[in-house]
Amino acid sequence: MEESEAELSVALATGVNKITITGTDPAGNQSESTLTVRRGSGKLTASLTSSDYRIQRKELPQAVTLSVTVTDPDGLAVDDADVTFTLSIPGIETVTVDGQTNPSGKATFKTTVPKGAELGQGNATVLVTTKDFGSTQDFTVITIAK
Repeated sequence: MEESEAELSVALATGVNKITITGTDPAGNQSESTLTVRRGSGKLTASLTSSDYRIQRKELPQAVTLSVTVTDPDGLAVDDADVTFTLSIPGIETVTVDGQTNPSGKATFKTTVPKGAELGQGNATVLVTTKDFGSTQDFTVITIAK
């Protein structure tokens, strides 16, 4: 049986990519195989979101939920990563809380922005530390408006 080799470059999208390879022998017989390749970003990532990015001062107090999703360099969820959320809003004391990601790579922090917050921009940050992939962080802006 004679073997042949071929080389082909294929662009991959982030996430799961399925590549189907079909071979045909001189008699016309075909055989097919599917290869699954996962492409990640190549680095640990944390994506921080907030339930509100703009809060009306007259509507205080108001509940806010910060959420982070953590993925490893291959784009897979990171379970058990240590996370530290920090919420800094003008006019109120900075709030910091520690937690861990669940098997889906997610962690949340619920708090209330109290009356007394001043107009302006504050920020929410998350610091993520893992045993295998090091650490990363993300932030977002939360505005207290008239």
